Amino acid sequence: MSTLTPSNNRAVIRRLQQIRLTVMRSDEFRSLTPLMMYGNITVTDDIETAQTDGCNEWYGTKFIEDHPDKEVAFGVVHEPMHKAGRHLTTYQKLWEIDPDLAGQACDYWGNSKIKAADPDGKIVSFPRRPDGTVWVLYNPEFNGWTIKRIFFHLLEKKQANPPPTQGNEGGDDGNFDTHDWEGAAARGDKESQQIEKDIKDAIRKGEHIARKAGTGSKAGALGLGDLVTPKIMWTKQM
Repeated sequence: MSTLTPSNNRAVIRRLQQIRLTVMRSDEFRSLTPLMMYGNITVTDDIETAQTDGCNEWYGTKFIEDHPDKEVAFGVVHEPMHKAGRHLTTYQKLWEIDPDLAGQACDYWGNSKIKAADPDGKIVSFPRRPDGTVWVLYNPEFNGWTIKRIFFHLLEKKQANPPPTQGNEGGDDGNFDTHDWEGAAARGDKESQQIEKDIKDAIRKGEHIARKAGTGSKAGALGLGDLVTPKIMWTKQM
């Protein structure tokens, strides 16, 4: 588990809280509210951007200080999307094959959903480095792809020794955030099962909140409902 030191910078902590509230009140990301409230949220000087272990979230002090609200808001959405997809537990086998590509596949998937939910950048925008390049992995080619499909596509390209994978909006082959796979793997079965249940419940609550607010159609772009819908193999049922 991560042992990152919490920051005492009250101004940065308040700014993150305000940005999180803006995201939770938006039509585009209202359904993420229960997930955003699940787990511990920590601001720390110890990381560059953001991190999750599939339950808790950490945000870098300097990232919050140096980036506009919409770019910080991207991180505020990006980390809960990892939690929603249970990425750090569901895709442990991919991590064992290639840790870098497993993280990239999860990021491509999540960023595609974020872009679909807010295509005009009303609430969030992809973070940029000082030189203006986009700091996240995004490629519209992967829209609608599963994480496993993205992973094995990237693995095939890597094995063929191509140029570095690049997102069409300037992203490179490095992830925006840090994925604490080791922390997720270190949990016991009982704790992992409880987190799995809690996250599924949070997704269902979020979908209900969005429908009640009349924003269910916009929230649907994130595809959260699909993550808790049982997949029926009709050939096996027959």
